[in-house]
Amino acid sequence: MRWNVCYRISLPAYVKRCLVRFDAYNNTKLKDLNCEDNQIKTLDLSNNTALENLICGDNQLTSLDVSKNTALVYLYCRDNLLTTLDVSNNLELSRLDCSQNQLTSLDVSNISLDYLDCTLNYMASVDDVNGWERVPYFYFYPQRDVPPYITPTVSAYIGAKSQAYVTDKIEYQLALSNAVNVLAVDFEFKVDGAMLVGNSFEGLNGFTMLESVNWTDKVDGTWTGAVKLGYTEGDYGFTEEPYTDIARLVFDSTGLLGEASLTIKKLEITGLDQAIGEVVYYNVIIEAGIGTTIILNKYDLNKDGVVDLIDLGIMLLYVGFNENDPEWATLVKVNDRNGIGITPKDCDVNGDGEIDMADLIELIANFD
Repeated sequence: MRWNVCYRISLPAYVKRCLVRFDAYNNTKLKDLNCEDNQIKTLDLSNNTALENLICGDNQLTSLDVSKNTALVYLYCRDNLLTTLDVSNNLELSRLDCSQNQLTSLDVSNISLDYLDCTLNYMASVDDVNGWERVPYFYFYPQRDVPPYITPTVSAYIGAKSQAYVTDKIEYQLALSNAVNVLAVDFEFKVDGAMLVGNSFEGLNGFTMLESVNWTDKVDGTWTGAVKLGYTEGDYGFTEEPYTDIARLVFDSTGLLGEASLTIKKLEITGLDQAIGEVVYYNVIIEAGIGTTIILNKYDLNKDGVVDLIDLGIMLLYVGFNENDPEWATLVKVNDRNGIGITPKDCDVNGDGEIDMADLIELIANFD
């Protein structure tokens, strides 16, 4: 076959599992290449600069150089023997499946992936995948000796309020969806130690803590916690299609203002496969691995970073309102510096349900 005059090459079924070498080096116009499920050990793509889609999974590749393939959009190289993979030049790449290799790290921080599957490599945690937080659909599972590893895929995310005051409790929730007979969840997470202090952790919707949170020392201002959750309401595990909270973490603010976050570092989910009667590990997709809350000063009504006469003037606009007024949480006479409307409820700094002299005195007492 004349490989060097084709725009698209997809090997037929009778060829698969036979090839140990494949050469389309001189085909500079090649856009699509599918050579999966063979015994190929080397693949030179340095001259295939127009290549957009590459499927080379299930081979014996120990290295793969795609640095010249800058038009690459889809790369499927799973189930090989790759120890490194550099995609820093592949700025058009949107989907990457490099699962079941021997990668110890991966950097996708400078590309805008829509999908990344790097399960079953030699990476201990998501910390070894630089830039994973920006990927909407991210699959990760460390390589180790485990029971059977199967789909269906369980989705997870960290929920958080977008804003909270420095005096509030800062809450995060771990939620799962597409859960089928889930028995246990091993959850490891990172917390911004400069912004958050203390904690309480509780299981929800049938999950309980099987052990207390194991905290490790701060590294670069963050704490790392690990905990195991077990489902205790029934013999067949937790099954739920929509997103359901299974744990709540509550922190206090350290007093600093700004962005506070909690990040999933590792998530392992085991469940019961009723068809085979065995405990299995589920594939996990982390749809939102970081929960972020902006911690604000409740006296800084216009959000300009200073509590001053401008904030006092805003509060005076709402003196006399109380929580029984229909417009308590909707009336806007002025916006903050971010363009968000300030309501009477926002000016109730002492939380007694009305705007009066007590609120004015408390705000003045907290002038910068």
